[in-house]
Amino acid sequence: MQTTTKPTNAMEQISSLIAQKKNILLITEDGKGATSLLYSLAASNAKVGFRSLVIEDHRPAVYVPNSDSILFTASNSKQKLSLFDQALLLRADYLYVSELRGTTEISKYFDLIGKGMKGCMTTLVAKDPEHAIRKLSRLFNLSYVDDLSQEDMLFNQRWLASNLHYIVSVRHVQSFTQACTIDDITSVTSDQTGKIRFKSII
Repeated sequence: MQTTTKPTNAMEQISSLIAQKKNILLITEDGKGATSLLYSLAASNAKVGFRSLVIEDHRPAVYVPNSDSILFTASNSKQKLSLFDQALLLRADYLYVSELRGTTEISKYFDLIGKGMKGCMTTLVAKDPEHAIRKLSRLFNLSYVDDLSQEDMLFNQRWLASNLHYIVSVRHVQSFTQACTIDDITSVTSDQTGKIRFKSII
C-alpha cells in the first residue's frame, strides 16, 4: 500500500509514537483506509527486539519474517476478545487491532490498557477527534448495567481520552497509486479542570 501524507513526515511521526508505545486511534469518516494504514504501520515497524501483536479480521495483514511480530486472525468477536488477553500474557510491546466493533470490544480494549498494556493502535469510524471521543464514550458507557450519572459519564469520557494519546485522521483516496492520506495527527490531553484538549502536531 502506498500512503501519501501531509506533511511528508507524518508516517515517520507515527512510527516514532509507536516506538514510544503511545496509544493511537486511526479514524476515518467513511470507514475506508484506516485498517490498510494500520496494517502498513504494523509491517513497517515490525523488527527484532520489538514484540508486536497484530489482530486481523477477514482482511489479511502483512506477515513480516525475521521480526518479533506475531499475527493472529480473529474471525469473530469472541476470538478477538480472547486474543486481547493474550497480548498481556505474551508481553507484547505493541498491539494492533484491526477495528473495534461494539460495546464489548471497546470496553475490553480499554480494560486491557488499564491492566498495563502499553502501546495500542486500532481504528474507528468518526468524522473528527472530538466525535471519536464522544462515540467511544457513548459505546463504553453502554457496557454498564446500571444507569450512569452525568458526572460518571463525563469521568469515563475523560478517562478514555487520557488513554488515547493521539488520534490520526485518515482520508480514503480513490486512486490506483495510493490508498489513503493522513490529514492530521492530534494529541489528546486533559487539563487540571478535566477539559479535554486537542492539538495538531503536524
